[in-house]
Amino acid sequence: MRSEIVKAAAIVAMIFSASGVVQAAEKCDPNNLVKAGTFTAHVESVGFIASVHWGDGVLTLNNGETHKFSVVGGKLIETGFGETHLKGTVYNLKDIKDFPGVYYGSSSESALVKGPKGGIIAKNGSNCVYVHGESSTEGVRLSPPAPGGIKIKLAD
Repeated sequence: MRSEIVKAAAIVAMIFSASGVVQAAEKCDPNNLVKAGTFTAHVESVGFIASVHWGDGVLTLNNGETHKFSVVGGKLIETGFGETHLKGTVYNLKDIKDFPGVYYGSSSESALVKGPKGGIIAKNGSNCVYVHGESSTEGVRLSPPAPGGIKIKLAD
């Protein structure tokens, strides 16, 4: 758990301090998205003012191939703990090796035992891959719209 917290803190710091990510974001056109597949994920989180997230999921490409992945990340201005179930769509993924990386974006949700569905949209700035999905959360958590990020790694 401690190593996950350290990793998440490093990812959040990188997201908010790296001007290269912002510059890469400018070349991506969010109005020209091509569906490449779908994903499901289970993510746990804990935090006070800033949170740490970790979990795993499955990416299913349009051609039927499946790939397992893990996530670790964090979000500012989030307090509480909980489990989140995500499902959504991946866009602009031309090669599976472009899927891993740091995704950043914004989401909002609140939960008291079982919360309402929230939405996410995030982008891997280095190669213009977008993920968009819905989340369902259980736990005790307050998460207003705020920046955050996750690092996705394909499972071995």
